[in-house]
Formats: sequence, C-alpha cells, structure tokens
Amino acid sequence: MQAALSSISHGKMLPMNGLFVGISKAGMNALYRMFCATTKRKNMVVFLSRQATQASYDFSELAKQVQGHGWEAVMHLAQVRSKNNTAGSNASGKSGSGMFSYAFHVVRQLKLLATCRMVVLDRYDPVIGLLSFSDEPCIVQIWHAFGAYKKFGHQSIDTLEGHKQETIDTFNIHHNYSWVACSGEDVRAAFSEALNTPIERVIVFNRPEYFELVRLRQELDAQKATGGHSNFNTQSKRVLFAPTLRKSKHSPHPFRKLYEGAPHIEQAINGQITWSFHPLEDGLPAPGNASQLLQDTNLVVTDYSSIAYEAYLLGKPVIFYIPDYESYEESPGINADPVKLCPSLCARTEEELVELVNKTLEDSSQSLAALEAFAGPAFEGAQDASSDLLLTFLPDSV
Repeated sequence: MQAALSSISHGKMLPMNGLFVGISKAGMNALYRMFCATTKRKNMVVFLSRQATQASYDFSELAKQVQGHGWEAVMHLAQVRSKNNTAGSNASGKSGSGMFSYAFHVVRQLKLLATCRMVVLDRYDPVIGLLSFSDEPCIVQIWHAFGAYKKFGHQSIDTLEGHKQETIDTFNIHHNYSWVACSGEDVRAAFSEALNTPIERVIVFNRPEYFELVRLRQELDAQKATGGHSNFNTQSKRVLFAPTLRKSKHSPHPFRKLYEGAPHIEQAINGQITWSFHPLEDGLPAPGNASQLLQDTNLVVTDYSSIAYEAYLLGKPVIFYIPDYESYEESPGINADPVKLCPSLCARTEEELVELVNKTLEDSSQSLAALEAFAGPAFEGAQDASSDLLLTFLPDSV
C-alpha cells in the first residue's frame, strides 16, 4: 500500500501501480466502512498533512480555535516518502519509515476519518481521494499557499511539472473536497479548476497565517520607522533568493545555475545574499509558515513561488527572475503573469537581475507599488472574509 500511495509524491506510476492502487482502494474502503459501523462520530476536527512532520502555524491556530468551541482537535501528520525523500513520520509527527510504519499511519487515519465530523487538509492526501464518503465528514482543503501564481493540480495535467492524466484518474487526485478555501475572490476560479471543486464550493477564507503576516508587517513598519531593526540599515541589506519547487529533473532550474555561479552574482549585488531552495527538493518537510529568513530580508528574488504573496503581505519588495518564462508558460503554466501585471519587476538575464536588485535595494518604493498590481488581487475580499473554521464550514454544528 505504501508503494502505491507514496509513488504519487513524484507524479509517476510504477509498474502494476494501477493494480496496487485498486487493491489498496478496496482494502481501505472496506476498513473505513468497518470503522464507520463500529465507531460513533464526535465533535472532532482532524488536521491532515502528508508532507510535514510538525503542525503548521495555520493548523496550530485553527486547532486552538476549534478547541475554543469545545471540539477536539487531532493532528495526523506524515511526510510521505518520495525519490528524494528519506524521512517520514508516524501519527505523532516523529520520524518513521518503511511499509509497516506508513500502513499503520493509514489505518489510524481511516479510524480518525470514521470518528471525526471535519477534516482539514493543506495539500493533496491520497487516502482522501481513494475513499468513498457519505455525508460525513466535512472535508475542507485550505491549501498551503496564498494566491494562484502558477498553475497546479488539475490545471497542469500532462505537463512536466504536473501529473499525468492516468495518475490523476488512478489516484483520484483532488477528489472528495466538501469545501475549498482560497485567499481572495480573484483566485476562486483558478482554485476551482486546480482542485477539481465546483466554484460555488470555493470560498474566501482567512487562514491564520494571513493575520500573522499582517501583524508582522505592522511590527516591521514600526521598527523601520524607529530604526529598531538592523536590517533596515543601509549597510546591511539582505536579499533572499527563494525559487519555487521544481518537481521534474527535466524542467529548467535557473536558480540552481545562479547558485553554481554564486561568487560572481554575490560580488555584483550590493547586499548579502541568502539562498533558500524549496525543502521538498532535498526531501525535507514542507514549510508550515513564513520563515524567519523572509521576515529579516530587505528584498525577495523568486521565480514562480507563492513566497511573492507572503512578501507582499510583509511589505517586502519582490523581483521575478524568469529566464525560463516561455517554458514555464507551457509547464505547469501561469495564472498570474508578472510579465503582464508588473513587467518592471521582471528580469530575464543575470545582467538585468543584478541591475534591478541593486536599484531596488537603493529605493524600493516603486517596486512595492508595482507589486500591488500582481499580488493585491489575490487578497480581494479578504478583509470581509470569515476566519472561523467551524462557523464557516459547519455553522449548524456550533
């Protein structure tokens, strides 16, 4: 069962996986039905993530909110193995590996699914897709990223960075969601398509991280105004290079090439560079909230990462280094196009990148204004959106 489920981590089906998945699906559904017949549901919310070993900030804060309503909150986390991943975790979030460890994790997940009234996901979960549910539990996908910069999920089928249609169909990827939460009205259509959910079931919902980033922005602005943060000193500018996750080894990776020539680029830029590649590329757990690196930096350089939206909320200027723009338009595709929305923030060559970075480090006011056109629409309606999990998705039960 682990072989079938974990192979989805890198979007390829091993030989006989269709048979393996079919057997796993039948077995899981039989076990789930048995748990449903022998278990009474209770006021409990289960938080699921297959690529994290610790609860994210969103999960932790939503759990407190749920408990405030008198409900029970349970974290069920596991970092699923992939080709580049040697770590895993059991139900408590501790390291674990092997078929038996993951099989035990799945069995416990089935038991929890038969017991709870709500499930909250922040990523795709293979067990959710393969089960046949009745009316309960309510399954809420809050997704882990703001906005809808690049295409994902069902938007990127049969591209290098996406899943094959055969894999989508075999694993029922992004299936069974009762509700999908997104950051703003402008991205509802993209989330509906990507997560295979009717648009009337996609609503604007403020994740706790949204409020935390807004709060941190206020703190950083106050520190900047009083000179209380050393990173605002003109002699200690910091630049964070943070590209998106590249799932396919065949996809171009311009930031890796930049990193290989780091001494050259670091000498040309009038600031201290920090490199931050996506942890899943190295088999590490997925990040659960905005990192300290992002909070401490003066400028973010990315390609197609949703870190651009986090930087926007923090009031950090962003530069898009996209020499592979044409190929990325094809795989996985782009929803919010920076070339069209904020061309003054885009660099296509190393020379353009160096010039733009140094210019922005001297004066970021124009860059911040340009970033508004790109990131602002992703949070349209956020000010008036709900932030209470149970009151939003199960209002009659509270």
